[in-house]
Formats: sequence, structure tokens, C-alpha cells
Amino acid sequence: MKRTLVGLLALTLVLSLALVGGCKSRGGADQSGAGTAGTGTGGTGASSGEAPAAFEPGAGLPVELPSGRLAFGLIDLKPGSTWEEAMWLATVDLEGQNLTKHFVMHPDDAALFLSPDGTRLAARRQGMGGEPQWLLYDLSGGAVIVLDIPSYGYITEVYWSRCSRYIAYMAHDDPDAGTPSRIGIVNLDGTELAAQATTVRPSAGEGRIAWLVDANAFVFVGSAKPLEPHLYVHDMDTGQETQVVRDVFCTMLRTSPDGRHVAYYVGLMGGRVEIADMSTGAKSPVKNYSVSVTGLSWSPDGALLAIVYSNAECGPARVDFYDAGSRSITATTDLIAEWQYLLPPNLAWSADSRYLFLAADEKGVSSLSIYRIDPRDGSFIKIFACGETQKIRNLNATP
Repeated sequence: MKRTLVGLLALTLVLSLALVGGCKSRGGADQSGAGTAGTGTGGTGASSGEAPAAFEPGAGLPVELPSGRLAFGLIDLKPGSTWEEAMWLATVDLEGQNLTKHFVMHPDDAALFLSPDGTRLAARRQGMGGEPQWLLYDLSGGAVIVLDIPSYGYITEVYWSRCSRYIAYMAHDDPDAGTPSRIGIVNLDGTELAAQATTVRPSAGEGRIAWLVDANAFVFVGSAKPLEPHLYVHDMDTGQETQVVRDVFCTMLRTSPDGRHVAYYVGLMGGRVEIADMSTGAKSPVKNYSVSVTGLSWSPDGALLAIVYSNAECGPARVDFYDAGSRSITATTDLIAEWQYLLPPNLAWSADSRYLFLAADEKGVSSLSIYRIDPRDGSFIKIFACGETQKIRNLNATP
């Protein structure tokens, strides 16, 4: 009896290792679930896939992501349940076709932020009953490392520098630990640089940091005196802050591609979008909103600012496109499905600035679809939707 049990265990182990080895031998590209989603209202575009017998995050690495594609977490569910069985980093082309699963991730990985050069992926892992961790998947080197980002502070977003060398985060106050809000910068090896923004206290909150074109400088919301928030630029080389825009308490800081302007949202359930000149501090109004603005994103050429807004956290969404040259606005022709409130990133542009892509919820549940929006006339189509046993997590674009 003991020999039989030992034999079965050994056979199970051999089969498990063979399956994992098979994942790696393909170089991380599993195209068996190639997408079939069409244009117009679109199709399902995704096959159910099978979870590896020995699930190991990072299996399939190293890998080089193809350029000009949409990247997202693709989760396979156990049949007949909502239990997450497996997750991959997957990509499709800009038509929603040719789904490719590149490497294995953990089902608890969320808030997936792809580096600008497409070689690394930061992910927040929240296990059941455990402390959250931020991980870094090195796509070219194959390693998966833990980032030196604290588990406290309600950190749900990180911010890649444009050179892809640094990751910034904003930690909220932690009264239990006696720590004030602060900005941290992490290297690619996972270690943290010396604490940043020490002369001006940053205003805690997501979306209140944005990198400049200079790799060693970023803009943030902070206060040198209580209740006097301004926009400051922090120089990492000197450790000094320079006030650039006065009297601004905002979120969703987005610097333009040339670094000359910064867009932001002032408000909560209603407010206004503004653009400030980084050299003069002059503020220009874009539009007032009586509903919630849930996303801002500059086009790669800097000509357009996309503004996503909704009348509720889980309500139908519209998108305005603000032309920075003519100062005119083009709106989407109709409501886009049902906007599901989810952690960013959930917006991505094509490299030529021709289309904006948005991950939105069609049914009021967690099965997101990807929509392609034409900013020239506000028209949109659904290009990719999950199958019944799958769901999408986050949305990025490969360079």
C-alpha cells in the first residue's frame, strides 16, 4: 500500500514538472487561445484555456512582448464558479484579434502597470488574510522580485518614470505606526532609494504624482504649510522642491508627453478638469463636470486629452476628447456599456494617437470588454470580450 502511494505521488510530481517545463519551452507564448473577437459589436475572442497543474507565477518567462498590442491580465475561472483558477499576462492586437498568453501570473495579482519600455510589469498582490505585496516581473530577465514598498498606506497605484528606471508610490498616513504620508522611489532591483519629498509634505492620495520628461524629477501635490496645497516639482539629484502651480488640491496628475503641461482633476463627485503650464504656473480650465471624472490620459502626440466620466462608480461612461490646440471638445456618440469602477490602469492609446482603448463592464459584473474609440468623431466599437469562464484585469499598451 505504501509503495502504491509513493508511486502515485512520484507520478504526479513528474507530470506537474513536465507541464511547467512545457510552458517554459514555448518561450512563454501560448497561442492556443487565439482571439476571434471581431469588430462592430465583437465576439467573445477568448478560449477558456487550462491552468497549469503546478501553478508557478513567472512560468513562461523570459519573454519579449510584441509591440503595438494591448496587454492585460486574463483570468480563467473554474467552470461553474467565480473562483479564479489561473491568470496570464495576455495581449491582443488593436483589432482585438490574435490573443496570446505570454506568461503565468498569480490570480491575486492586480493593478498591473507595464513599464514604458515594455520590459517589466509591476503588480499588487493581495492574498486572503495576508499583507499586500508589490511584485516586479522582469520580462526579459525572467525574475520575479518583491519590491520594497510598504504594506501599509493604502497603496493601490505605482508610477513608472518615463525612462523605465524608477517606480514611485505614495504612502498614506499610518497612525498606528506613527508615519506621515510620504513619497517613495524604488529601483529595478526592488530596493528603495532614500525617502523623497522631505521638505514639503505630500498630500496623500492616489494620482498625485507624475513623472516629468527628466528621469530624475516628478511633480506632486504637497503642502509646505497646513491647508495650502500646491503643485511642486521634486528634483531627485538635489532633493529640493520648487513650487510650480499655486492653490491646487487635485488628483489624476497627468504630464503631457513633452512635459510642458500637467492636466488634473479637482473634485470628487463632480468638479473640473484643468491644464497648467509647468513653466508659468498659469491654469487653463478645460470643462466643469457635475458627475465623477474617472480617468485622464494624454495621447502620445500630446494633441488630445481623454477625459472619462460617469454619473456613478458603476454607471454608464462617456469620454470627452479635449484638443489642446483648438481648445475644442469631441464627445463619444453614446454611452459606453457600463463603466465599472476598477483600479487603473484601464486606458491605453495606440502609438499613433489614432485610437483610445478602454476596459469597461458590459453586464454590471467583472467580465470586462475592451472598446476602441475614435477621437475624431467619438464613435466606438467593442473589439474584445471574454468568454463565460474568463475575465480581464487592467489594460496597458505595449510600446
